[in-house]
Amino acid sequence: MKKRVSIFKSFLYTLLIYIVFSVIGGFLGQIVFKMNDYTILQGSIVGIALLVFMGYFYKVELFGKKNLKLGFSGIGVGLIVALLLNHDVGYLSQNIPHLGMIIISCLRTGISEETIFRVVAIFLIGNIFYYSKNRLYLEIYLSSIVFALAHLLNIISNNQAFDQTVIQVIYAFCLGTIFAIIYLATKNILYAMVLHFLVDLLGGLFSASNLTSVSIDFLNMFLLVMVVLIAAAFNWLVLKNKYNGTFGN
Repeated sequence: MKKRVSIFKSFLYTLLIYIVFSVIGGFLGQIVFKMNDYTILQGSIVGIALLVFMGYFYKVELFGKKNLKLGFSGIGVGLIVALLLNHDVGYLSQNIPHLGMIIISCLRTGISEETIFRVVAIFLIGNIFYYSKNRLYLEIYLSSIVFALAHLLNIISNNQAFDQTVIQVIYAFCLGTIFAIIYLATKNILYAMVLHFLVDLLGGLFSASNLTSVSIDFLNMFLLVMVVLIAAAFNWLVLKNKYNGTFGN
């Protein structure tokens, strides 16, 4: 980040782009292509539009070549975390016939959510706390909190059970920190997008629906604790070296 920008103007610009391209994507998906799930095209268009805007207008580095090893390590850790809560192979037989649609849907969420919750959110948070010595931590953890709390909407939009939503929020926060760290360390949003895609793909293949469905039993609660501990260990191992150039501008 080369210089501090106006938070109010930046927020308005990104909000305007979000609204305009949501309308365009919705029109193309519903009216032009008559898609059953037009949000797949809509979300992808919004994500790409915001990426172009952030990269061109604010010169945000999106496809850097720093810390490649850390980027791939983060993907590996994220997949381990995802497999702990998505491991029921019994659902594979019913989900494999829908693999194409699952992949397309996961691509959309990987692009749109990483653009919004990582690129845009971290950019805005970084500018709000531009002069704070703890800016890096605020970028990582505030963006992850926003990402996690956004999943509370599933209680309303998808009638998801409260206990399952709490599990999803914890899970999303842990993954969100990994997404944010590998993006900030590599300056390349593709690592986070690929990991997000793979995480959602595992969820789509090893679950009954797009809703969280983790049995409330000893094993799964133990695995949830393991999710938190593994994510915390990754955070600590990377951030303890933050002064050696890992997160250099």
